[in-house]
Amino acid sequence: MNYKLRGNFSHDETCIYEILQDRHVKNIEAFINPSIKYENNPYDLENITAAAELLLKHLRDDHSIAIVVDADNDGFTSAALIWNYIKQVFPNADLMYLLHEGKEHGIDDHIDYLVDEQICHLLIVPDAGSFNINCFWRLNKIN
Repeated sequence: MNYKLRGNFSHDETCIYEILQDRHVKNIEAFINPSIKYENNPYDLENITAAAELLLKHLRDDHSIAIVVDADNDGFTSAALIWNYIKQVFPNADLMYLLHEGKEHGIDDHIDYLVDEQICHLLIVPDAGSFNINCFWRLNKIN
């Protein structure tokens, strides 16, 4: 992998501070050592209550749930977080995952399969971009 740093940085433990400063991180100490003081309220997210209720409904009804995993660091991380959380609360949840083969995002490459095969009752896309909004209307056919 090729990368270029935008500045000339130290070669010791202080370089992380220099890199974050170069990336315009305002509160570097809070970034490196986060605390509850800086935590965002998840209920500030639009439609999060409806999403949580929908997830709980499907889990309580023992429905199958598919999680789309983007093949990059934040994709694996976000999918693993939701998978582990669900399994901790509902150990017998019927979960499956759909893994992108390359550097792709969202559900564009899975939508036909999901609709045609009616593979799941609920689809979770934890690392989706807003460009996926055009695909979601087709998922109504699954339920």
